[in-house]
Amino acid sequence: GKGQRHVIATVAARLGHRALVCTDERFAATVAFAEIMAALEGASIDVLVHDRVQPDVPRDTVAVCVEEARKFAPDMMIGIGGGSCLDMA
Repeated sequence: GKGQRHVIATVAARLGHRALVCTDERFAATVAFAEIMAALEGASIDVLVHDRVQPDVPRDTVAVCVEEARKFAPDMMIGIGGGSCLDMA
């Protein structure tokens, strides 16, 4: 909902220390996204950003994201953007 991006870091800090963030290229290039990333960093959360989410999440793109995430070993996933970003997470 509106304004929820301001609490992402607070909620995430209660859940873990390593976050996989799933979003698309368009949103990843925004000031709002940069602010979210800065807040997560300020909350001492290591972040891996997967910013190649595509509409309707093609199955092969999920495999790419999983392989990247496996090496990073996140303890939480955060989907930021539309439904496809949430589905990928």
